[in-house]
Amino acid sequence: MNAATRDRNGRIGVIAVNTYARSNASLVQALTGSLYFDHSIDYIASVMARNILYWIVFFGTIAGCATSGPEPGAVGAADRVQVSDAQRSEALLQVVLALGSDYRYGGDSQRTGFDCSGLVAHVFEEAWGVRLPHSAEAQSEAGIPVSLTELQPGDLVFYNTQHRPYSHVGIYVGNGRFVHAPKTGARVRFENLRDRYWARRFDGARRIQPPPAS
Repeated sequence: MNAATRDRNGRIGVIAVNTYARSNASLVQALTGSLYFDHSIDYIASVMARNILYWIVFFGTIAGCATSGPEPGAVGAADRVQVSDAQRSEALLQVVLALGSDYRYGGDSQRTGFDCSGLVAHVFEEAWGVRLPHSAEAQSEAGIPVSLTELQPGDLVFYNTQHRPYSHVGIYVGNGRFVHAPKTGARVRFENLRDRYWARRFDGARRIQPPPAS
């Protein structure tokens, strides 16, 4: 298979995945939430997790065998930003497809690798067409603030990891977990919000406003 064919097939696969997400939000969120590894995760396990979800979604689209259903949302001030199940699932799928990507300072694509804010910018531009600044501190001013009890998949979580507020950002995926691009030499991976390291450095969370449904 030549490079052009591989690239074309890859685009077809991503289109199929995103189409599936729009109509099968509950299942996609459940699958995404079930993928979790601790700090000992290695690259092979991360890629396997990403590919398992990708192909489940892809073949589910082809077979037309999956069903969807509404997910209950949190009630609170954050409901001023309305995010549909389909929009949330599109964002989560972009997160999953980025798992295992290299960390690279200034990176904002799977080809170049990601830094923390580059990953966030990539996910929301690919999923929703929303352009966010490539800066964790600047992203902390986007959307509206949400509390830990209001967190929903797709919300941004911010941390002080460089002796500076809002110096790191990740994307919450549910069940007390988030995905981020950690540091040089690491790859995009899951973390647990309740881990002492992260709990002590938590700066807040934000919910991004998606574009109006067409």
